Amino acid sequence: MISLPPIPNPRASFALVLCVLAGLVAAPLAARAQPQPSVTIEVDKTRVGMDGELQVTVSVRGNADRLVPPPLDDFNVAESRTERRIDYGRSATFSQIYVLTPKKAGTFKIGPAQATVNGQVVAEAAAVTVTVEEAKAPEPVSPEDAMNLERLAKDAAFIRWEVPRTSFYVGEPFPLTLQLWVRNDLHASNPELVQNPKLDGLLVEDLRIDPARNGERRTVGRQSFDVYPLSTQLATPLKAGKLLLEATSLRLGLGQGGFLSSGRRVTLTTDPYHLDILEVPTAGRPAGFSARNVGQLKLAARLIDERGAEPTRIRTGQRLILRAEVSGTGNLVALEAPTLASGTKDFELSPLSGTADDRLEKTKSGMSGVRVFQWIVSALNPGNLTTPTLSLDVWNPMAARFEHLEVPGRNLEVTGASVSREADQATALGEDVGPIIEVATLSRSAPSPLARAPLYWAALALPLLGWVLIEWRHRRGQSDRKHPGLRASREAAHNAKKRLRAAERAMKDGLVKDFYGHLARTLSSYLEERANIPATGMTHVEVRQAARAAGYPADLIDAWVVEMENCDFARFAPSGSASDRMREAAGRVAQLVDKLDQVQPERRP
Repeated sequence: MISLPPIPNPRASFALVLCVLAGLVAAPLAARAQPQPSVTIEVDKTRVGMDGELQVTVSVRGNADRLVPPPLDDFNVAESRTERRIDYGRSATFSQIYVLTPKKAGTFKIGPAQATVNGQVVAEAAAVTVTVEEAKAPEPVSPEDAMNLERLAKDAAFIRWEVPRTSFYVGEPFPLTLQLWVRNDLHASNPELVQNPKLDGLLVEDLRIDPARNGERRTVGRQSFDVYPLSTQLATPLKAGKLLLEATSLRLGLGQGGFLSSGRRVTLTTDPYHLDILEVPTAGRPAGFSARNVGQLKLAARLIDERGAEPTRIRTGQRLILRAEVSGTGNLVALEAPTLASGTKDFELSPLSGTADDRLEKTKSGMSGVRVFQWIVSALNPGNLTTPTLSLDVWNPMAARFEHLEVPGRNLEVTGASVSREADQATALGEDVGPIIEVATLSRSAPSPLARAPLYWAALALPLLGWVLIEWRHRRGQSDRKHPGLRASREAAHNAKKRLRAAERAMKDGLVKDFYGHLARTLSSYLEERANIPATGMTHVEVRQAARAAGYPADLIDAWVVEMENCDFARFAPSGSASDRMREAAGRVAQLVDKLDQVQPERRP
C-alpha cells in the first residue's frame, strides 16, 4: 500500500503566507524607522545688518539622545525655543531655534553642531558662514517731517528724538529726549539700544529717569500711544552750523496681551534730521557781552551786614556782603559774573568764590534756577556814598535780542575815618586784630571735672557724628546717581519682601491667580534688580545661562526655574487645598530669595 503525504490545512497555509509577506514588508520598514542620525544647521539669511536679526535652526533627525549646539559667542541670543516634529512612518525631528542679534560687523561661522548617543558623537553639521554688515545710515529728513507725528500714526511702535525747537543758539542748553511710542493695545519688553548717535558738536549731560514711571498717554490722529522716555539729556551746542541728530536703533519685544504673553522682536530706527545752531549776532552786541550769557534771565541784588540785615548806616572798614542772584532759564552753569561799575573808588571789593548757594535744576524742561555771585564790600571813606552798580548783558534766545540787566547801587551813610586799601587788607588778614602778648607761660594743672564727664564728650562727638552721617548720605546719593543699578541691586531683597507681603494679602483674600502672579514677579524682579538679568522676557534656558554667568550656583537657579514653573501651572490648577499649597509656595520662595541674596552676583552691563 502506497502511503501519501498528508494534505496541508488550507487555513494554515494561508496564515503562513501572510507571515512571510509581513516579514518581507516589515524588514525594510524597520530599517527605514531607524535611520542614521543626522544634524543640520540652517539660517534664514547669510547676510544681516547690525540692526537686523538672524534666525538659526539646528535640527537633529534620527535616534540621538543629546544635541551639542553650536557656539554663538559672536552674537547675542535674543530668543531661544524648542520644536519637535514627528513624521509618521519616519523618525522624529528635534529642532533648537535661536534668534540672534549681531555684536559687531564682520564674517563669522556658526557651528559646528553635534548629535551624541551615550556620549559618543554620531552626527555633525558643518559650520555656516554669515556676514554681518554695518548698518546703512538712512537719509536725513527735514525738521518739519521729523516733527510731524501724523505720518507715524499708523505704525504699531516707533522711536524719535524730541526737542522743543529745531533751532538753538550756541551756548543755549536744551533737553534732548529719546522717546519710545507704543500703540496702547500693545506692550513692549526688553528694549536694547543697538546704535547710539555721536552727537558731535554738543556738550551732553545725562539726566536721571525714573525707571518705574508709567508711560504718558498721547494721541496722534485717532490712535492712542503710550510714550516712554528712554533717555533724556541736557545738550549745549558748542559751535554754529547744521547739527545732525543721527539715526538711533532700538530692538525690543512687541506683543499683545498681559504679563506672560508672547510677542515678536522688532527693530525701530529714528529718522535723522538736522538742527540749526545759530551764532549769537554781532550786530548790536554790547561791549561787555560774554557769549556764555545766554538765556531768559533776571538780576537781583542785596547788600547785607553780619546780622543779615540791609543797613543804611555803616562805618568805614565794616565788611558787608553784596549778593547778586541771576535767575531764570539758560546756561546758568557757564554764566559770567555781573560787572561792578561806578562808585568802586570809595569801596574795597573782593569777590567770594564758591557755588554752595547756587540752586540749579537740570530737568527734561532744560536748565533753570538761581546762580549766586558774592563780593565783600567795605567803605574806604566817610560820607554819603552809593555802592557800585551791578550790570549784566545777556542774549535772550526766545525773544532773539540783547537785554541789559542792571541793579543800581544803594545809598549808605558812612561814618568814621578814612581807611586805606592796604590797612583794609591787613584788617582782612587779621594782622591788626587783638592785643599782642609778648610773654606767655605754660603751667600744668589738673583737668577740669567737666572734661571727665561722659555727657561732655558726647556733646563734642555728636556734631562730628552728624557731619559724618550727612557726608556718608551725600556720597551714597552721588554714587546712586552715578550708578543707579547699584541702588537697585542693594534694595532687591527689600523689594522682594514687599512683593511677598502683597502675595500674602492675596492669599488671605483667596485670590489664587493674583497670589501666584505676585510670587512670579517677586522671583523675576529680584534677578532684574539684583543682577540686571531681564528674566521677564527670557526663556528659562536663557535665564540659566545669564544667572550662571553672573555667578549664581546651578542648584539655586534650578530652584528658581522650578518655582517659576510652579507659579505658571498653579494659577490654572483646581482649587482643592489651594491655601495649603499657597502657604508652602510662599515659604519656599522666601527661603529661595534669602539664599539668592547671599550670593554677590556680577551685574550685567
